[in-house]
Amino acid sequence: MLLKKLFDIVDYNDKNYKNIEFYSNNITTKVLSIVNIFRKSEKTTVVIVDNKKTAETLSQDLLTFEDDVYIYPEIDILKRFTNKSNDLEQLSLEILNNLVNKKKMILIIPTATLYRTLKSPKDFKNYSINISLDNYINFSDFSKCLLDMGYTLVDSVENIGEYSKRGGIIDFYSPLNKYPIRLDYFDEELDTIRIFDTISQKSLEKIDNVDIYPTDDFFLSVKEKDYIVFKLEEELTKQNFKNFSNYKEIENYLKNKIKLYRDSNIFDELTSFSNYIYDNPYSIVDYLPNDSVIIFDNYTKINAKITELKDYFTVNLGEINHHYIFQNVIDNEAFEKLQNIINKKYYLSILKSTEKFIDSSVNINITDLSFYSSEEQLAKELKNKVIEDYEIVITVSSKKQRDYLEKILFDYNLYDDVYVGIHHGKIHIEETKYNLKGFESKLKKFILITPLEIFKDAKRRKKRKSFKNSNSEKIRNYQDLNIGDYIVHIHHGIGIYEGIENIAVSGVYKDFLKIVYEGGDVIYVDIENMKYIQKYMSSTDNRKPKLNKLGTKKWQQVRNKVRREIEDISEELIKLYIKRELNVGYAFSEDGIMQKEFEQDFLFTATEDQEKVTSEIKKDMEKNRPMDRLLCGDVGFGKTEVAMRVAFKAVVDSKQVAVLVPTTLLSEQHYNNFKERFSNFPVNIEVVSRFNTSKEISRIVNDLESGKIDIIIGTHKLLNDKFKYKDLGLLIIDEEQRFGVKHKEKIKHLKNMIDVLTLSATPIPRSLHMSLIGIRDLSVIETPPRDRQPIQTFVMSENPNVIREAVLKEVDRQGQVFYVYNRVETIEEKYLELKKLLPEVNIAYAHGRMTQKELENIMIDVINKEYDMLITTTIIETGIDISNVNTLIIEDADKFGLSQLYQIRGRVGRSSREAYAYFMYKPFKVLTDSSEKRLTAIKDFTSLGSGFKIAMQDLSIRGSGDVLGGRQHGFIDSVGYTLYSQMLEKELAEKKEILEPLIKEDKTQDIAYYEQVIKEKTRDVTYDIFDVEDNLIDIKLHIDAFIPKDYINNDADKIYFYKEINNAKTEEDVAIITEELIDRFSDFGLEVENLLDLTILKINSLSILVNSVKELANKVIITFEKEVLDNLNGKLLFEILSSSNDIRIMVKDTLVIEVDKGDKYSLKRLIKLVKEIKPSIN
Repeated sequence: MLLKKLFDIVDYNDKNYKNIEFYSNNITTKVLSIVNIFRKSEKTTVVIVDNKKTAETLSQDLLTFEDDVYIYPEIDILKRFTNKSNDLEQLSLEILNNLVNKKKMILIIPTATLYRTLKSPKDFKNYSINISLDNYINFSDFSKCLLDMGYTLVDSVENIGEYSKRGGIIDFYSPLNKYPIRLDYFDEELDTIRIFDTISQKSLEKIDNVDIYPTDDFFLSVKEKDYIVFKLEEELTKQNFKNFSNYKEIENYLKNKIKLYRDSNIFDELTSFSNYIYDNPYSIVDYLPNDSVIIFDNYTKINAKITELKDYFTVNLGEINHHYIFQNVIDNEAFEKLQNIINKKYYLSILKSTEKFIDSSVNINITDLSFYSSEEQLAKELKNKVIEDYEIVITVSSKKQRDYLEKILFDYNLYDDVYVGIHHGKIHIEETKYNLKGFESKLKKFILITPLEIFKDAKRRKKRKSFKNSNSEKIRNYQDLNIGDYIVHIHHGIGIYEGIENIAVSGVYKDFLKIVYEGGDVIYVDIENMKYIQKYMSSTDNRKPKLNKLGTKKWQQVRNKVRREIEDISEELIKLYIKRELNVGYAFSEDGIMQKEFEQDFLFTATEDQEKVTSEIKKDMEKNRPMDRLLCGDVGFGKTEVAMRVAFKAVVDSKQVAVLVPTTLLSEQHYNNFKERFSNFPVNIEVVSRFNTSKEISRIVNDLESGKIDIIIGTHKLLNDKFKYKDLGLLIIDEEQRFGVKHKEKIKHLKNMIDVLTLSATPIPRSLHMSLIGIRDLSVIETPPRDRQPIQTFVMSENPNVIREAVLKEVDRQGQVFYVYNRVETIEEKYLELKKLLPEVNIAYAHGRMTQKELENIMIDVINKEYDMLITTTIIETGIDISNVNTLIIEDADKFGLSQLYQIRGRVGRSSREAYAYFMYKPFKVLTDSSEKRLTAIKDFTSLGSGFKIAMQDLSIRGSGDVLGGRQHGFIDSVGYTLYSQMLEKELAEKKEILEPLIKEDKTQDIAYYEQVIKEKTRDVTYDIFDVEDNLIDIKLHIDAFIPKDYINNDADKIYFYKEINNAKTEEDVAIITEELIDRFSDFGLEVENLLDLTILKINSLSILVNSVKELANKVIITFEKEVLDNLNGKLLFEILSSSNDIRIMVKDTLVIEVDKGDKYSLKRLIKLVKEIKPSIN
């Protein structure tokens, strides 16, 4: 009803005109006009806007009406070919695919993106292919096809744009597809198409067909790359180039890049010359369908932007090409091409245009409504409109708003004028999801009043296009063993892994791991004994261990020291565990009516994960044991809302809540958020910060002790003894890792008495590790809020042009910038350098050596938008929530830890606006392995919800440090974090096994009693935490059993399968491994078949107490354990084997079976034999 009326207001007959202007619009009628034109035309509708900010606002409003709304992504020409996160590229490809396939949509194009060059529409369409079992590319041609589409050959496909080839199998991960694809060929013919999982690498299901897309919107075929190289070499010979003062430098640089391409197919540094392949460049304009409708949103602003862009291109491209080979990286005629398209064009504006090409101008004649400052003013307006016989529509977004409005109408005697439908002289109230701004049409005697005009706190709801397909969250497994990695051998200590070698021992070929120790000594570890080896991980980044020397006692001494340390640590951890189990806390009541009302008062819809973790925390609170729970959720994923809900639960039970935060600014922000959220409920909230006067602090101290304050928020000052509580029931800690050692000790003491909830986006590995080994409980929010965008992340060497462009682009959309520079000594010099680069920008700087007052004054000025850019050290890492800061630049990003990078990046992207992060390192710098891993990981983790995964990855890259926090890293590094962690868990598991039934049965004893029982019981146990369970069976047969290199070339994959085979416990396990091998690597040969059969033989032999299976010259001897005689049914055994004349049974100290190596002998015959005799052994 409402929509029909609104569309009637903007609907005009325009069939006879080509250039039509609609003026006198407000934001609502502009959006309605676009939707109306789109629905009437039933064609792709292209909306040209002046900048990205306008595009974002418009998109949010249009998405409440239509699902297929896209913004063509802005990838600036200066970073067109940088190492960028793939979300932008994915979106560009999706839009181009929609255009070439004439899919109907609304496409918003910011003016700057018109000029970005693309592959020609013809090439793009030709290389977007569909494959089915009936229509496919031959096996021998498919690799070249993928290379021409921009795919990169790898060992295992994990990310979009990769492909691999093994036997008759080709894996690839195409953009716009949810899963990667596995093609299984039989010779040249396609046999099956399957989707597979990137983490397990296992197939998930068969499909009939698949679409394959190029990896980039300017992909290059092999032939085109060769042509670009040919053109470059031709340019290098030209005389005008040789006249450049830096000719030699450029020549050497380009020749090296050309050589790199020819030697290893790496073309990255030459992609900026891509336009060489075309005589005339192509842009998004060339992709627009012939029948598409074009709308200009404020043509005057667009024209001004075009002039500005042309100046920008002249300056920046001139700078790029100065003393360098000319690179035509834009389509300079893009806007002119757009203007020359003969399609129907609409021009939306507020004021009437003076452009001569306009055929018809239509005055929408809309008046924008202002805010009604009082109920009386609103009522007066409504009475006048009723008298004037207006159609009056008031929209609300909630029942609460409707109730408030109906009360006003009742109080001012207007309730009788309320009508169910839209009618002249009547008031119609309608609850709606649409983003609308109020307006009046005097011509049509209609007025629309929305919450924006009535409610002071009303905000326009924002909806965004979600990123459908992205593998950005993919985590590469850095724990894979790679050549050159340090390893720890249980018996020999730290060495270097140098790969898998296939060695003949007594004529039988097997795979061995080659480990090199100090002095060049080498040991070869049988693949069956891989359990003795762990990858070495240090507790801190870049720490290289000292290699052990074989044949010395040093490693044994290290083991003894670590053993003692682990015993000490486990005692302390067990003491914490006992305290936690024995302490009796307050059991909170189950949820009541008020709790439900509070949760329903939330302005947004809670995500499933928010609901889940809230329930987990509440269940903990309802137990009579003090809660100690870590809530890990990505930045902006709603941890605070969860904290507010459980805080309210505590207050309802008349308990006080303390919220502990690391900074004064954060305490103020939390205070404001809590006050707003609890505003409809009788909850008294106070904040303690340096902004309080002495008098206020005294009042707060008294009110806290008397119980007048329900929730108190503050920094570590709250831990001061003068703050006494009447009845503290819940402590909420935000970012615990930011507090000092003394404060943590105080917190640790509180944890024994009250419920504690710790919030963190990326908890330091230590706290995460404690959750994983069961010392504390863990809840995780992994679901992003609806309509939230990922942060677009670029990794590149420092470039002043990019810095200037990034800052000005953000300032241009009225946003702000954080520039992270982590050297206090020279931060003032950096300020002067950036001020020179950006004279038009207001810049401030801040660092940790400033006084708290100085820092906070600067931050308040930033919040109040006094500065456009803040140069800062890592003090912004935690707790500053400034939604207007949406561009981040980090200098020397390679020097930061992964969690730290992620945490800092979390300072931007906290609003609905798209955010950008630039991680820069010094030009020509060779990054360390761990730095490269961190920067690659952070770029790949653009997807929301990565915080927990980042912390897990950091645990892998740098280890967890010391679990209790007070010890040094030395003894951990002496054996490596992985081994240390396993040993600790083993020790804790042994002690918890003794403790748990004891506590369950009797909780009345003191801690010392339980510790004594553990000591007494563990004293009798002779196990060594360094012991590894040996193989219980010795099989030595003269057969080659290994994974050949021509079957699996990648050592990491080989090791994975060897581990799986070694860990197999049943024949079903072996069947699963067999299925996975065939799935991933196609059919295997005799060596792999022997390896799997040996495993089946071992599994069956172990179940009947076989000690060894050994092959001699003319027979195989199966020897059993001595205790088999106690379980043997001799008569049945003879019956089973009586028909086999190649088998002899002997009993001496134990049972021995001999098998002649005649015609019947084979590995499968031995398996059959072992299975046959199983019934005779109980």
